[in-house]
Amino acid sequence: MVRVKICGITSYDDAKLCLDEGAHALGFNFFPPSPRCISPAAAWDIIRRLPPYADRIGVFVDWQPPALHALAQALHLTGVQLHGDEPPSEVEELAKHHSV
Repeated sequence: MVRVKICGITSYDDAKLCLDEGAHALGFNFFPPSPRCISPAAAWDIIRRLPPYADRIGVFVDWQPPALHALAQALHLTGVQLHGDEPPSEVEELAKHHSV
């Protein structure tokens, strides 16, 4: 089965449209240099309104594990996507707590 994740969600209307069109997961980008970066507060405003079946993925670049873990828990993320230079040991530790 093919699953589809749409990244760069910055508004509830976009999130709803993606889900209505069949996306399984939504990606929230927490990398400040990206034009699609979203603040944790804005992400929560969207996430709290999503149906429970929608996977919520945080996209991170070189975050420290404690900060990443805290944000993932606070936002009820169902997974994290790493795009930095995280060492394998860090990825293994994060995978114990999150779908990576």
